[in-house]
Amino acid sequence: MSRAKPKQKKGTDDSIHLLGTHRAILLNAISRWLQQAMEDQDRMARANKRMLATLTQHFEDFPVVEVPPENLTPEEELESAVVEGFLAVLGMLPSIRECEYYFRRYPFRDFPISRADYLRNCCEMLFDRISQLGDRIRFSLRAAKNQNPDGDFDIGKIVKAFDKAFSKVIRLRNQSHHNSRYNDAAVSQLTSVELLDIAGKLNLGDRGAANLWPSLLDSKSLYRKSAKKWVSRVKAYEKAAESFVELTAQIILDSCSFLANLVSEEDKERLKIAQRLELAKP
Repeated sequence: MSRAKPKQKKGTDDSIHLLGTHRAILLNAISRWLQQAMEDQDRMARANKRMLATLTQHFEDFPVVEVPPENLTPEEELESAVVEGFLAVLGMLPSIRECEYYFRRYPFRDFPISRADYLRNCCEMLFDRISQLGDRIRFSLRAAKNQNPDGDFDIGKIVKAFDKAFSKVIRLRNQSHHNSRYNDAAVSQLTSVELLDIAGKLNLGDRGAANLWPSLLDSKSLYRKSAKKWVSRVKAYEKAAESFVELTAQIILDSCSFLANLVSEEDKERLKIAQRLELAKP
C-alpha cells in the first residue's frame, strides 16, 4: 500500500521564494539605508517635521509647520533617487493586483453608474497601471545609471522587452487616452442590454423586444462572466509584471554598491535557497 503524501500547506513554497527574491532583499537593504540616514539628527528632525506638517495641514487652529529644505549632497541626491524610484516600481505590484477586486465586485447598484461604464473604467484603470509600471521601471533604471554610470545594463533593451510583453495592453491604453474610450464585445453587449432595460421600464419602442432581451441577456450575469475573464487576465499580468520588478531589483543590487553593501549574509543565503527552489521546479 502506497503512503499518501503529506499535504503541504498552500503558499509555503511561495512564502519561502518571496523571502529570497531580489526585491525583498533590496527592500531590506533600503530599510538599512534609511536607518543609517536617520542617524543624522538633522535629517530625523526634518522627517518628523514633514510628517507633522502632513498630519496637521487641514487643522485651522494648528500653527503652520515649516519644513526646512533637505540640503542633500549630490551623492545623497543620487542615492535618494534610486531608492525613491525603486519604491515607486515596487508599489505598482499591489496597485495592479487591486484591479482584480475592482473587477470582482460591481458596487454601484443604487447609483447612476452602469455596469458597462464600470467595466470600461476598470479596464482602462488596469491598462493605465501597467503602463505606469513601465514608466516607473524606466525612471528607476535611469536613476541607477545616474548613480553608477558604469553600470552594465541596457535600459533601452529592458524597456523594449517590457513593451513587447505588454504590447496589447499598451496599445489599448494609448487608444483609450488619445482616440476613444475602451470598448469590446462585453462592454457593447452590456451597454445594449442596459439600454433595452431602460426602454422596457419606460415603455418605449418595441415592447416585445424590450421585454425579451433582458430575459435572454441579464446584465448581472453578463458582467460576472466578463469580470471572471478579466480577473484571470489581471493575475497573468501581475505575474509578468513581477518578473520585471524582480529584474529591476536585481539590476539595482548589481550596480548600486551603496545598497549592495547593506545586504546581510542571511539575505544572501535566502536568495541562494530561493534560486535552488526555482531550479528544482519541474
